[in-house]
Amino acid sequence: MSGFRSDIQALRGIAVSLVVLEHIGATWFKNGFLGVDIFFVISGFLITGIISKQIVSGKFSFKEFYLRRVKRLLPVAYVTVLFTVIGSAYFLNSVEAATVTSQVVGALTFSINFVLWNQVGYFDVAAASKPLLHMWSLAIEEQFYILFPAILAFTPIKAWRHVLAILATISLVACVYIAAKDTSTAFYLLPTRAWELLIGALGALLATNPTAIRCARALLLPAFAALAILPFVRTGHAHPGADAAIVCLATVSILVGRSALFERLAPKTGLVFLGNISYSLYLVHWPIIVFMNNLYIEAVPASVRVFTVALTITLAYLMYRTVEEPFRGSKTSTRKLAVSLASVGILIAGVQTAVVLHDNSESGFAYMRRINYGLHGSCYAQFAKPVCKTSNNPNTVVWGDSFAMHIVEGLRKSEGLDLTQATRSACAPFIGTSPYIPTYANGDETSRQCIQFNKDVLSYIEKDKNITKVILAANYVGYTNGKLNMLSERGEEFVVEPTSREKFTRDFDLILKALKEHHKEISVVFPPPPVDNGLLNCMEKKISGRFFIGGQENCTFSMTYHANSSKVLNAVLTDLQKKYDFKIVYLQDAICSGNICNTIIDNAPVYRDPVHLSYLGSAKIFEKLNL
Repeated sequence: MSGFRSDIQALRGIAVSLVVLEHIGATWFKNGFLGVDIFFVISGFLITGIISKQIVSGKFSFKEFYLRRVKRLLPVAYVTVLFTVIGSAYFLNSVEAATVTSQVVGALTFSINFVLWNQVGYFDVAAASKPLLHMWSLAIEEQFYILFPAILAFTPIKAWRHVLAILATISLVACVYIAAKDTSTAFYLLPTRAWELLIGALGALLATNPTAIRCARALLLPAFAALAILPFVRTGHAHPGADAAIVCLATVSILVGRSALFERLAPKTGLVFLGNISYSLYLVHWPIIVFMNNLYIEAVPASVRVFTVALTITLAYLMYRTVEEPFRGSKTSTRKLAVSLASVGILIAGVQTAVVLHDNSESGFAYMRRINYGLHGSCYAQFAKPVCKTSNNPNTVVWGDSFAMHIVEGLRKSEGLDLTQATRSACAPFIGTSPYIPTYANGDETSRQCIQFNKDVLSYIEKDKNITKVILAANYVGYTNGKLNMLSERGEEFVVEPTSREKFTRDFDLILKALKEHHKEISVVFPPPPVDNGLLNCMEKKISGRFFIGGQENCTFSMTYHANSSKVLNAVLTDLQKKYDFKIVYLQDAICSGNICNTIIDNAPVYRDPVHLSYLGSAKIFEKLNL
């Protein structure tokens, strides 16, 4: 367990190579993320080897252990975060930059896995736009390092293997069980990933056992085969799952079995070099890739991707030589180290605070592209509050999901309507049926709450004689294409059924009929044409005068996709219009001219995200519609 091992460094080189190639967009890789699982096993193996030896010899010190961890991990991490904060201010758009503060706090405190776990949601930005996303795995390792020494220190030496085996089994069972219900929880949290580190830990305790060594050596060939094949072929199981388990067992077999041939050949392949800089390379690669992707509005050319990998390796090597190695081998006192890290932390906080204050000012894009809740953030899932009304006795109800929220500003400001906002996210206005999204926490309960919410809204509309007009808005396209499921009431039971043109026609007919029976004037707002993140970046950078590559000068797009994807919805609404005589409001009439659609109107951003309007965009659109 002592001394330099080229096979371990080579495994680190393989692990970081898989991760970098996956993230840079190498299309031949299917499972590059398995590199993280290799890292987990190696970390468990090495840390257990160090601690167990010191405990057995009576030389273990918690203080010295944690001090070495701090010197090894924090200086490079803090420098990476500092440059990421500076880069984010320029390269990220405002919506993406708004999530950086929580990422920074999580990264500096090694709790970012919890931050990312909590950020999973409807209005969350894409994972590919979070420059500190990759530090979730380092957070898991640090949390393991905090707890694990105490487990070994306070467990009898003879019981180590049994205790770790039990803990690994519990963690694995929890992972399998939770992954089937909530993949985000299983992915991001230590209790469901600890089994991978514990496999490495068990390997370290068995590394001197002759029987274990013989078994590991017998498995060397299939272990290397697994590491060579699995990055290219998926088993079809959710991650972490079977793929991760196979890779972890393969890695620990190589660590315990110690192939002499692999140790001899590894330094000649460049893998040991990559392994030596693997920590720095892992840290710097992802922010650079995120910034590269944000600089380009269209697909990044292959040549630029190759250059980015070379740049990442170069910067990682410089970081390794100028930060990682000097701090790891330094005799710096605890006080000086703490002062240095605190100084960098304060600098990071200062830079990020300045960026946030600017972006959140009324001239900043974070403000202009804030989540469009309509009248108030509390109208996200309720309508009884006074803040969800423009007066005490409004005559109009805007009813629907987030696609109803984002039109309220335009209706209030440009049309001057006196309204009640009755909106709930992912809850289209139907009677007795609701979108069923099992990936949401408590998916069944969420759907039932939506059904009850719509019953309450309909009852309010029917009873309030002041209400003469109802405006319906939702992401109706999704309910006509068969890609979603619905939870529907059937007497005392609830059943899950797929969306379809026929089901949408029946469900929408019911709501129109109920409103017409109470003599309400009805308008239906057609969803706006969607855009992609490239166009959002183009829109923001064009307005702010910032540099970007690719795309076209005016950040416009074709109406063709929207016209094709909403063809069924348009046909259904047109047919129902003949029956119930309601008005259809087409937002594209203000956004598009012919087949060309705009992301910018009068120098204002039309969109908040790929499918929702900004507050300014909503107002501008209804000004142009002039209903």
